[in-house]
Amino acid sequence: QELVRKYTWMAEGVLSQIPSCVDAVQDVDGRGAMVCFLGEHGQDLPEAPYLLEHMVDHITDEESSEVRLQLLTSAMKLFFKRPPECQLMLGKLLEYAIDEETHMDVHDRGLLYYRLLKKDVREAERVVCTVKQPVEQFTEDQHAETKDRLIVHLNTLASVYQKVPSLFISSQPPYTMGSVQTGQEGPILSELAPVELSTAEPTAMPLAPPVSAVPSGASSDLLISVDGDGQAPAGGQYGDLMPILQDPTACIDLDPEFRLMPQAFQQHWFSLPEGETQQYELLVVPQPTELEHTMLSSNIVTMATSPPGQEVTKCFFYAQQASTGVLFFIEASIHNTKSSMTAVFKCSDASSLTRFHEHFRKSLVGKWMAMEP
Repeated sequence: QELVRKYTWMAEGVLSQIPSCVDAVQDVDGRGAMVCFLGEHGQDLPEAPYLLEHMVDHITDEESSEVRLQLLTSAMKLFFKRPPECQLMLGKLLEYAIDEETHMDVHDRGLLYYRLLKKDVREAERVVCTVKQPVEQFTEDQHAETKDRLIVHLNTLASVYQKVPSLFISSQPPYTMGSVQTGQEGPILSELAPVELSTAEPTAMPLAPPVSAVPSGASSDLLISVDGDGQAPAGGQYGDLMPILQDPTACIDLDPEFRLMPQAFQQHWFSLPEGETQQYELLVVPQPTELEHTMLSSNIVTMATSPPGQEVTKCFFYAQQASTGVLFFIEASIHNTKSSMTAVFKCSDASSLTRFHEHFRKSLVGKWMAMEP
């Protein structure tokens, strides 16, 4: 299955061979991989629900808890892709996992899926059907030098990204102890300035003014270092440690439950004046399905996308601000050959538009757009 994540064009050929291999595969890893494949790509195989159903009917004969765990996940994924064919099968499987399963991991996984479905089907789909990133390189293919550098950062995010920190950290802390970082690997302990402990008697520090004494215009600057007289030094000794609290475009509260009918979307779109247009340079051209899942995780809902295989893919999105009810609409044109996106934004309240298109841009950064320097 990991090979197919790297060589995606192999999926169709592998999928067509699965029906003839169901009874032939005996080892645990092979059965688990086959069940996983049916969950990931079963929408393209007509027999997929019935192959899984046969395994569910004989789940008491399956000795491996890993295969039973994978069967739960694959049945959930296929349910969201082909619900009429999988509803009864999934119900039977969850009932077994909750009432009869003796392995705690399988029992807990079944209970988790049941509660997710009972609480919110859409949220359950978002959690279970998370889009997996393509595999670019296997660990076995890495150069020995790269492996040695990653070992040094074993207990950090470098192990997740398979890159040394200098390749994915986009900004530096406001200050470092005794040495300024310049984007390299950073100072080693022996290069840090030693800390001298003072033996003098401690002196009383003047108290900062009470909150009521702080000018109203300075309420957002409370995290800047304050001198003894209660005034912030020019420029701040260390700068603002949390600039996101001062950034009016940092976040926007979008309603995750809001949905709009196509007729209402069209009526709003044509009634609103022409909005702002933004151009984005893409590192990777997103597939419509991946883009839809990413936008939904940011509470931006997809209304429609153009058919695949075209030079320009059009996607229409909408969202609603939870606190004000302001509506936002987007027409995104993805230029597949140029690796760029043009987005037209419309809004029922122009004062909120800047924050919204910044929220949309941040949803693209890191996955399809380069991170900010």
